Formats: sequence, structure tokens, C-alpha cells
Amino acid sequence: MEMISMGYRRCLAGLAMSIAAGCAGATTAADVCPARPGYALRYVDVFDGDPDERANLVPEETTETQGHWELGYIYDQGRAVTVRCKYTDTNTHDIRLSKRVSRCSYSVSENVLDFGCR
Repeated sequence: MEMISMGYRRCLAGLAMSIAAGCAGATTAADVCPARPGYALRYVDVFDGDPDERANLVPEETTETQGHWELGYIYDQGRAVTVRCKYTDTNTHDIRLSKRVSRCSYSVSENVLDFGCR
């Protein structure tokens, strides 16, 4: 049952973030994903370590318009988080968060994806 629940949450997170794909409005990504003039942030993936290790994390809680990842335990184990920022032109940019963050969150409002970490 837990695997179905995790898949459902991941699906909701993807759906919420994908809403921003067709929007023409500006997108903010707080202090994590760099702005790309003319291209909105479409989706984010959060990894425990390097994305090549394929440890893609599932958000702790999600709704149709928001979700978050609790990340302190990764730094407690001596590892770091990497965020993969995906844009509407299909380009990606990986950001390694070497300084400890406890939480990353996203929200979608009026077809704009907002993502940040603290």
C-alpha cells in the first residue's frame, strides 16, 4: 500500500509542477534555480547526492498546488542535496546545495511554479 501512496504523491507533484509548462508568465525559483530569460521553470527534481546515482526523492507531502521535501537527514549523514531545474525549452541545470538546507518547497499559483529551499 505504501508504494501506491508514494507513486500517487509523486504523480501529484509532477502534475502540479507540469501545470507551469504551458504558461507564458514569469517564474520565480527563489535562491535555487537560475532565471533563464524567455524560459519558465517547468519542473524540479530533488536528489540525495549526485543525480547520476539516481536517488530521486519523493516529496514528503503534496497537494495539487504545493509540496515539500524534508532534507536535514541527508546533511546529517554527510551527504548533500542536488536540485535539477528543468525549463520549458527542455534544458536542465543541476544545482548542488552543499550548504545545509532543511527543506525545499514548491507551489503553483496562476500557472507559475515557485521553488525554494531554506
